[in-house]
Amino acid sequence: MTGVTAWRDGTWHKRCIMNAGEQSLILKASDALKASLVEIGKKGHFPVTCTLFREDGDNTGVFLVVNGKVSLSMTRMPGLDRLFGSGSLLGLPSSFTGRPYSLSAIAVTEADVVHVASSNAAKSNRNPCTRVTDASKLTRLAKTGLRMN
Repeated sequence: MTGVTAWRDGTWHKRCIMNAGEQSLILKASDALKASLVEIGKKGHFPVTCTLFREDGDNTGVFLVVNGKVSLSMTRMPGLDRLFGSGSLLGLPSSFTGRPYSLSAIAVTEADVVHVASSNAAKSNRNPCTRVTDASKLTRLAKTGLRMN
């Protein structure tokens, strides 16, 4: 577990969040997939508490964490929050289904992230932290390797 100071509902408080861990392969992209995403995506910097995407928000694509830590959380189940670090690919299920995000992703440290926009995101990116203009080739890229256990 990692202790972090988190921003929730307009107030700061201390809390513990389970860390997916460096050894965990959950949501870790292969080297080939990371290289492809970096090539077609747009790198952005997210300060602490900046939202990459929000639960129930329109899908804008996937996010590859390059440096830093990002918390994935659900409003209705805060005890299930998890931290993800370098090499983690976030937002993939929503990108394939075209449905809104089922989780929120918030930077809990300074984070460098590559955002690969979905087809629709190139037309209307609403993320206030970073702007993206490239269209996604996610279906082809996913075949190059996302390890999940």
